[in-house]
Amino acid sequence: MGVSALVEEKASISSSGAVSSSANKCTPGFAVTVATFAVGGEEVSAALTKAGTAAMGSMYARYAHEVSSFESILFSANTDAAAREIERLCTVAGSDETALTSLLLSATAEQRYLTWWRYRITYK
Repeated sequence: MGVSALVEEKASISSSGAVSSSANKCTPGFAVTVATFAVGGEEVSAALTKAGTAAMGSMYARYAHEVSSFESILFSANTDAAAREIERLCTVAGSDETALTSLLLSATAEQRYLTWWRYRITYK
């Protein structure tokens, strides 16, 4: 996976001797402008703009982006079964935490996320 970065820096010195610089840094999904000012020997750095919030979805897996943007998502039979099993384990008088733990730990992060969404939609 190739990552490209663009850095453009500008610096200037005013007649009072204060140094200011700004940098435009582009990383995948972000465009950030940062300004740095030397005021009385103190350097202050502030993020001025941040663009590309739509690109934030690229930080997450496809399934997380689909769910967060309320697009329709199809759940597999395994996801439905896991959500039903969690509901069953949580509704019995003495919840079987060992079975619940083994059910969740045996799944991948994607499966746990989808199971959480399915459980939330169905039982909450």
